[in-house]
Amino acid sequence: MIKWIFILIFLLNISILIITCPSDCSCSSNSIICTCNEHAWSYKNFNLNGENKEPFYNNHLVLSNFSNYLEYVDNVIIHSCSHVTVSNGTFTNLKVKDSIKFIDIKKLSFSSYSFKDIKESPKQFVIQNSFVTSLPQFTFTGLRNLNHFWIRNTTINKIQKLAFSGIREIDYLYFRQVVISHIEVGSFAQMININKFFMRDQILLPSISEHLFVGSNFKEMIFEKGEIVGSELFLMGVRSKKITIKEMKLQLKSGVLKRIPTQEVTEYKMINCTINRITPALFYNHSKVVIEHSNINSIRGIQNIIPYNISLILFNNCKINQFHSHSIRGSRDFNELKIDKCKIEHLHTKSFYESHINFLFIENSLIGNIEKRTFDTNSINEVSIFNTTTKTLGKDLFYQTIMSSLTIINCTL
Repeated sequence: MIKWIFILIFLLNISILIITCPSDCSCSSNSIICTCNEHAWSYKNFNLNGENKEPFYNNHLVLSNFSNYLEYVDNVIIHSCSHVTVSNGTFTNLKVKDSIKFIDIKKLSFSSYSFKDIKESPKQFVIQNSFVTSLPQFTFTGLRNLNHFWIRNTTINKIQKLAFSGIREIDYLYFRQVVISHIEVGSFAQMININKFFMRDQILLPSISEHLFVGSNFKEMIFEKGEIVGSELFLMGVRSKKITIKEMKLQLKSGVLKRIPTQEVTEYKMINCTINRITPALFYNHSKVVIEHSNINSIRGIQNIIPYNISLILFNNCKINQFHSHSIRGSRDFNELKIDKCKIEHLHTKSFYESHINFLFIENSLIGNIEKRTFDTNSINEVSIFNTTTKTLGKDLFYQTIMSSLTIINCTL
């Protein structure tokens, strides 16, 4: 009798394991591995010629709360599936020591709060070789204390507002070889203590909105080798020690300015980029801005924002098509603007207007056309123009501008 009781208990435990471990998954004491092992695509209809029509995903794996089976695992790996949905609360009450990985998923769908109340986050989170339909609000809320958060060789259709909100204490948040079709306002807002945020190597962002990082703080951000199209306000509201934009093509347009958020950047660098517009007023609360070896179509102003609390803006070895009127307008607490080894086609009337600047240096540069009253009604402590050639110079260059010192040396004006 006792023997039969033990057998029944054993069989009951096996049945529980089968029920609670998701289909297409293998569960052990230290891992959950889910794979579908499918053959390419399946089709549900055929036309009269026998040709395939209306493709669909031949297996849909829906993940739900893993802690129904295990409370602690080393790894969770989901790979080689046509369609995977990660439900609300899938990782609730689960401790994951090493990694969570989604690899080779043809259609990967997350729900809001997929990682809500995860008890322990892994060292590494990976999405690779996949297509993500959408990252909804609060997708990753709950993830914290990760060494690496990787998204690689992946296309994301949309990142919704606050998708990354609530993640904290991440060493690397890294996008590589990624296409993101649309990024909504505030998609990366309210992230806490992210050391490094990198988007590098074949990055394509064809539609970005305003204030992507508002309320988030970083030690370093890098955007490198890719293309960005969208609002010029995409970085507005960020707090970062260092921002580098390198070997990027940026096609920006005026954004919808609803408010002026708090931001703080210690060092901003743009290197070897092509950009259609730069707005100096957006560098408020920046200590050091260096733009070098870049092609810039226009420098321009923006309504309702003035350049303030800026230590340095340096244009070095740049080709600039034009400074529009009011490019630098109403500036305050602006210490130094330096233009060195640049070629500028056109400086419009009132390019610098009603601004307070301590030091303005133009050196080793070629300027095609400077219109009349380019510097109109400013207060500039020291102006120095050195080794610079101008083809056409308008009248009243420094109209009603107050200067303590004006130095012009070795110039052709």
